[in-house]
Amino acid sequence: DANLFLLINHLPHNRFLNGFFYILTLIFTGGTAWYALMGVVSMRHQRLGWRIVRGAALPLALAIWLVEYPIKHYFRRRRPFITIVQAIVIGKKPGSWSFPSGHSATAFAGAWLFSRYFPRRRGLLYTVASLVAFSRVYLGDHYPGDVVSGSTLGVIFAMLLRRLRWLWSIKF
Repeated sequence: DANLFLLINHLPHNRFLNGFFYILTLIFTGGTAWYALMGVVSMRHQRLGWRIVRGAALPLALAIWLVEYPIKHYFRRRRPFITIVQAIVIGKKPGSWSFPSGHSATAFAGAWLFSRYFPRRRGLLYTVASLVAFSRVYLGDHYPGDVVSGSTLGVIFAMLLRRLRWLWSIKF
């Protein structure tokens, strides 16, 4: 994992790539980009937008929460820039644990959820999610194993939580 981290993290860096990956990772923090997309779709196509909000907002939030809190705090893996002296870090160093990647979980949970509503855009959605996941290693914040685990958990949690949507649609 450390060797693969160094291989990816030491790819050529320049102002454009650093800025691109930093902004990409920033707008996907906490699912912000996915919630903004829900808002844009809701303004342009109200009925579809509200279907997406009802079907995706809570599963996305819960998937993010599950990865960021109980799982990360259980494993407590140190960030690569703490354990690897040669790590190149772009931007602010995160203060939380490394395993699994919350950004990757968020990106892939959102890609999976949105692909239910936009199946013809599935390739684009997963490409964006993959770029977000890649950015976490490129920027020096995660090991590749963190990213793969986060991506996988994001999809699994999104799938499971979407199937449980009847729980939050019960009227009391």
